[in-house]
Amino acid sequence: MIQLQIVGGQSAGSCFVPRRLPVQIGRGARDDLKLGDDGVWESHASIELTADGFFRLIALSEGLVCVEGLSVTEARVKNGDIIDIGAAKMVFHLARAQQRGLAIREGFLWLILLTLPIGELLLMFWLG
Repeated sequence: MIQLQIVGGQSAGSCFVPRRLPVQIGRGARDDLKLGDDGVWESHASIELTADGFFRLIALSEGLVCVEGLSVTEARVKNGDIIDIGAAKMVFHLARAQQRGLAIREGFLWLILLTLPIGELLLMFWLG
C-alpha cells in the first residue's frame, strides 16, 4: 500500500496510511485525508492504482496540485515524489509490507517434527 508523509502545512510531521484505494484528499467531510491548509479545496485530489500497477495522482478541483514542483492535473507518482496540494506538502511513499503471523504454521511444523520420531519408535517396538 502507500503512505503520505506530511512535511509541510498544518499537519506537518504526521503520516497518513490509507486503508483502501483510491484515496481522496481535501478538506471535505467525505475526504479520506483531511487537510485544513490554505488553498486546499473540498475533494481536491485523488490517488488511485492504475490497471498497469502504477499510482496516479488526479486533480479533482481547479486548486493547485504539484508533483516535484510541476503543476499537474494528472500524473504518475512514484516512491519519494513530493506532492503539493494547496499549501500542504507531502512525500509519497510505498508503505512497508505487513507480514502475516506464522505462529500457527510454525507450531504445526514442530508438531510434525516431534510426532514423526515418536511414531517411528512406536512402530519399531510394535514390529520388533
